[in-house]
Amino acid sequence: YDFELSYHPGKANVVADALSRKSLHMSFLMAKELELIEEFRDLSLVCELTT
Repeated sequence: YDFELSYHPGKANVVADALSRKSLHMSFLMAKELELIEEFRDLSLVCELTT
């Protein structure tokens, strides 16, 4: 394979920075979702529908 490795310092590498932030943000949201599900489960709420 013939390739050239180029270094893009800090903020110049916008694409890689955006991709890494997206995965971190998604991981945080998934963890938060699981935490909320556990909290709702612990509440043991009962819903009654009346008409």
